[in-house]
Amino acid sequence: MLHNPDCLEIQVSIDKITDYSNYPGWVECSFYDAWNNRHLFIEKIPVVTELELTPDDLFPQMIFIKCTKVKQWEDDMGREIIRATTERPNGIETIDGECEFDFLREQVRYCRM
Repeated sequence: MLHNPDCLEIQVSIDKITDYSNYPGWVECSFYDAWNNRHLFIEKIPVVTELELTPDDLFPQMIFIKCTKVKQWEDDMGREIIRATTERPNGIETIDGECEFDFLREQVRYCRM
């Protein structure tokens, strides 16, 4: 299968719906980086998933979101680290305003084309 070497997907947990009063609804999502830091973001449901989520659904739900590789290296322990930005392609940033994160190679997959 062909893939764009800079287009990656990371696994994210949709933890809860934060606002369902206005279309399209908002969800709180989280993920862990290579250094085991937890990151939170709040985003519109259709930006992160095609699922038709409602407050009656069970959470958390695991999904993948797209991101773009910035650089790649091997750390002092021989682990392959990939820095990626969630700014591209969907403009996602954490509640702290961060959009670049380091991931272990095992935490990412290449986008399907």
